[in-house]
Amino acid sequence: ELMYQLINACAFSNDKSVVDYAVNMATQKYPDNSSLNFISGVAYSVVNEPDSAIKYLRLVVDSPDSPNPSLTASAYTSLGDTYASIEQYDSAYYYYEKAIELTPDNINTINNYAYFLAINKSDLDKAEAMSRYVIENEPENATYIDTYAWIKFLQIDYIAAHYWIDKALAAGGYNTSEILHHAGDIYFMCGNLEEAIRFWNAALELEPENELLKKKIKHQTFFYK
Repeated sequence: ELMYQLINACAFSNDKSVVDYAVNMATQKYPDNSSLNFISGVAYSVVNEPDSAIKYLRLVVDSPDSPNPSLTASAYTSLGDTYASIEQYDSAYYYYEKAIELTPDNINTINNYAYFLAINKSDLDKAEAMSRYVIENEPENATYIDTYAWIKFLQIDYIAAHYWIDKALAAGGYNTSEILHHAGDIYFMCGNLEEAIRFWNAALELEPENELLKKKIKHQTFFYK
């Protein structure tokens, strides 16, 4: 337990060298501990070291000791998230599918899978169905509602997107840059430039280095990238 806490603490220090030290110390002592390997993989994900994250997460899913299904499913989900972060989407989808096979009702996994399917326009109909299932089961979660709103946006159903982004904002989305950014895009496509710029500015306050937001505000128009 102390090793898990140490690695978690190091991860949130956002210092790769500190994470390296903690993970090496822990895994040398407990090299075949799947839970510890999982925590190590997550720690490397937090400090944006995807190769190391994948290495430790693969140790969990490939373990001959057959760790409990919940831990394996969590590792599959984390692998999906990690591969998505480096834009290796086919691998991400594979691991999301593996996670859902083990835990079919894992709302967070289904939401993440739906979101990345959507933003890459891999299968918008499948993404929409998955996201709808998520919000039916978690109707007050701003992040999940935002995913559904954004899928409707990508389906060019701006009226539905407007309805759902307003619900995401009402559920607490005013504190999240991505939701505010999406709100600006959706309001723009609905013809409300003044509100779009207000949302983009609010998003930029939370994420001041976002160049796409700066571009939209400067030119007062929408850009995909």
